[in-house]
Amino acid sequence: MDCRKNLGQSQEEAIPNYPTFKLILVRDFSYFFFSEELTFTNMLYKKAIGLGALILCIGLLQSCKGKTELTVANQKEGISYQFLTKAEGELANTQDKEDHFFRDVNALDMSLQLGKRYEKGTESQIKEEYIQLLQSDVAEFTAEDKTILSEVIDTLDNLLKDVNPKWLPSEIKLVKLNADAYGPGVFYTRENGIYIPKDELAADNIKSLVTVFLHEIYHIMSRYSEEFRLKSYGLIGFKALPEPISIPSPLKERVLLNPDGIDMAYGIELVSSTDEEKIVAVPIIHSNSENYMEGRESFFTYIQFDLFRVVDGEVVIGGEESGVIVPEVPDLHYQSFFEQIEDNTQYIIHPDEIMADNFMFAIFAKAEEEILEQFSPEGRDLLERFTKLVFVEH
Repeated sequence: MDCRKNLGQSQEEAIPNYPTFKLILVRDFSYFFFSEELTFTNMLYKKAIGLGALILCIGLLQSCKGKTELTVANQKEGISYQFLTKAEGELANTQDKEDHFFRDVNALDMSLQLGKRYEKGTESQIKEEYIQLLQSDVAEFTAEDKTILSEVIDTLDNLLKDVNPKWLPSEIKLVKLNADAYGPGVFYTRENGIYIPKDELAADNIKSLVTVFLHEIYHIMSRYSEEFRLKSYGLIGFKALPEPISIPSPLKERVLLNPDGIDMAYGIELVSSTDEEKIVAVPIIHSNSENYMEGRESFFTYIQFDLFRVVDGEVVIGGEESGVIVPEVPDLHYQSFFEQIEDNTQYIIHPDEIMADNFMFAIFAKAEEEILEQFSPEGRDLLERFTKLVFVEH
């Protein structure tokens, strides 16, 4: 989702010639997460989300790996972008061989997107309706759409020219959406595709499109390069856990999948600010309701983010309070979390989202070094370390 609202400063004033990122509010998965009336379990976390830049982007990526005839947006050196037809997009939007979204998505997640309650035992019916929704959500690109996106692509080619080519995907597939599943303004990615809501395809929105495309391109880079993913996650303290995590049933039934960060088996070691107790935690987004509720039509009003302790591969929950799952991570460990991820972004629901925003910032800072002055010393240090990973040294 990517309807942006400027918070008191024009894009041109913030970053000449490039999309503003310090003061953008992106109306997407993350926008709703932080702007709707949501419940946050941890009180310290409520205070901490005021840190840093307010930029929230999400993308979901999907690729159709079959050999179909595609319209090529550009064939220059670097990334090749391809516009999928409605038929091609329908297929791509309902399969995920890379992250296995459709294997793992639960009935509650699908029912919230469908905007209807579900009953136990109707999971197969819910999934069938959900697939139909995703198919009908795909639209055909117009000639005007392609003109707008070609300008976006030209800008991206220039911004990405110094990125180490071994990290970049060879092609990205573009799909236009009616935005009926997640709602207006919602971008998402699966496999090697970027899904674009039709309400964002406007000639006066090119700068914002460039910004969110950079964020989404990181997700594709991370998805297809384990080396890049592990090295970039490591910059903020996240490491791959030695085994897949097991989520207890009460929480598992409420997990909401972020298509840009499906794999939750990446943990971060947190140290208590008082007694130095060490724990390992994983970030998980889940529903604050056990079913769809009439009058709460926005999918994003159901989202709750928490850190959950992991012990011997098992996610630990502290029970339920008023129907809401309670994590078992003490407040005194949250300071350690924020010290490691730094304060460049508030989009912190998954390490892939944190680093996707930092990738975007690093790209803009490469083009205009003065941008770094907008970050804290610790945030600048993170970007400088990340820059060494991202770019080719000359």
